[in-house]
Parts: sequence; structure tokens; C-alpha cells
Amino acid sequence: MIIRIHGLNLTVSACVCQGDQCFHFFQLKNISFCGCHPKHSRYFGFITKHPDQQRFACHVLMSDTTLHPLAESVR
Repeated sequence: MIIRIHGLNLTVSACVCQGDQCFHFFQLKNISFCGCHPKHSRYFGFITKHPDQQRFACHVLMSDTTLHPLAESVR
């Protein structure tokens, strides 16, 4: 995941949608929540609003190490 001034770029390896990798971009203005699990900081989640419709999605990532720096950067 790459955090930019306008949003998050997420690359998913071994994705079924477009071959070996999928690329997603989430605008920061459409992220309503983000944070780590309180007891297991290697889990990070964020909620996004669809840019054009009244739909929401929850995204959860898991890492081998803590993801607190990622959560603080997005906040």
C-alpha cells in the first residue's frame, strides 16, 4: 500500500480479477474510518464510500508486523 496526498494505492498480488496483480485507488475523502485491531495490531482495516453511489465497503489487511504506522499515516 502506498499512501499519497489524495488517497491510498493498493496492490494485491495473486488476484483473480486481472491476472497476477490488481490495482485499487481509494480517495482519502471517501475513507470514513481506519484503524488497527485493538489486540492484534497486525490487522488493519478501513471503510470506504463508493464515489458515485450510496455503497460502502470494508477492507482488511494483515501483515507479519504491526500496522500502527500505517494507521497513523492514513489518519
